[in-house]
Amino acid sequence: MRSTLFLGFLVLVGSTYACAVTPAPESFDDESPSSSRASKKKKSKATSDDAEESPAPASTIDSTALPPSDDVPVTAPPVQASDTVWTGTLAKTPTSKFGGSPYCEYQTHFEDVNVKVVIGPDGKVKSASVTGKAVEEALNGCPNGAIPPNLHDYSLTSAADGTSFTVNGGGSAAEPHAKLDADVTASGATGSIAIKLVRDDQKAPLVWSISTTVPLTKE
Repeated sequence: MRSTLFLGFLVLVGSTYACAVTPAPESFDDESPSSSRASKKKKSKATSDDAEESPAPASTIDSTALPPSDDVPVTAPPVQASDTVWTGTLAKTPTSKFGGSPYCEYQTHFEDVNVKVVIGPDGKVKSASVTGKAVEEALNGCPNGAIPPNLHDYSLTSAADGTSFTVNGGGSAAEPHAKLDADVTASGATGSIAIKLVRDDQKAPLVWSISTTVPLTKE
């Protein structure tokens, strides 16, 4: 009987010691799904912070640092047109008769006509001059002498508004006083100037009018 009790006591002590030395299992909470999600959130936040702190790589290239491409058309600067100079000569103009009762009869013409016209880039006459010697003759034995031959110079003093211009007077020494109307046509390497000279210091029948065209060549 004592042996049976003693044996039971030993079994009870051994069981207690085994429970005391056996390590407790790890808490299920450490491996719980909620803990896993929290860990993932922390990692995700850390990754996001790292991404914000790290500079983004350059995705474009500064085009100003590159040489011009052959495929890109290069527009040349516009070429500024220059003035063109036109000149022409005429040996003699047509003759115009004037006068008559109660005056003598006369006739006049111009010789050695020289023309110079400058046309600007806008196609308008920039400057011009028409010179020639006026030659007057008395007809039918008129006792009153004619005006001696003299030089007329019709020079444009300011740019015209187009290809036509007018000059009053042929210079201070020119006789008789006259007005010149001119119209210039210039194309390619050749052109012409149509001129009309009209005496304007007298009344009919002592007024004469001469119209002619002078060929022009571009210099």
